[in-house]
Amino acid sequence: MNAGPLMSELGQPIAVATAFWIAVLGFRRRAVSRRDAAVYLVGLLLGAALTHVGWVALNLPALAPDTLDWLFAPAGFTVLLLPLGFVGVAWLAEPGFLGRAFSSLPLALAAARVGCIPASCCRGEASAFDLYSLVGITRHPVEVLEIVGWVLVWRWLLRLQPEQRAGAFLLAFGGLRLVLEPFRVDPFLGTPSIPVEWLAAPLSVAGMVMLFLNQTVSVDVRARM
Repeated sequence: MNAGPLMSELGQPIAVATAFWIAVLGFRRRAVSRRDAAVYLVGLLLGAALTHVGWVALNLPALAPDTLDWLFAPAGFTVLLLPLGFVGVAWLAEPGFLGRAFSSLPLALAAARVGCIPASCCRGEASAFDLYSLVGITRHPVEVLEIVGWVLVWRWLLRLQPEQRAGAFLLAFGGLRLVLEPFRVDPFLGTPSIPVEWLAAPLSVAGMVMLFLNQTVSVDVRARM
């Protein structure tokens, strides 16, 4: 039996399901109350819905006239909209929620990206880079680079103060995509109606603003002591 087509078909759903549980279990030890955990779950599900709705919106010209069919199809995601789900429910949670929520996502996003390898949905462009050719790689391994990037982001967030983690996550999220996007091939539906960079850049800017404001508040608090 040839496992190639089977892995191509099932690899991504398995990776997404694994990513969901990594995120949930990762937040479980960070939650400060049952309410915090419940709000997180709502934010995660809302964010997941936005990743699919956003993908449909980005590819609207290519999906028409079957847009409604695609809207309810269990396929197609743009993870850049995932944080918006948590932002939308943060007012219901305990203080510091976004820092806790975003800290649970890097390993989950790395796991989700593993599913892109057998699905070949986010593969890189052809490359003549000598280092790649030494190991027989003919394309930029953007999926692997993003997985490694998310593991590094996870380690970085652990070193930061809790109040810095939300901004740092957004900065890294947008920055990682901005760095790797030029090396990806166009999706199977063609170039999105809105460049992915237009979604990634605001995330990084928002992260920088949050870090700056946090630093300013910290300096002001120390000055008052």
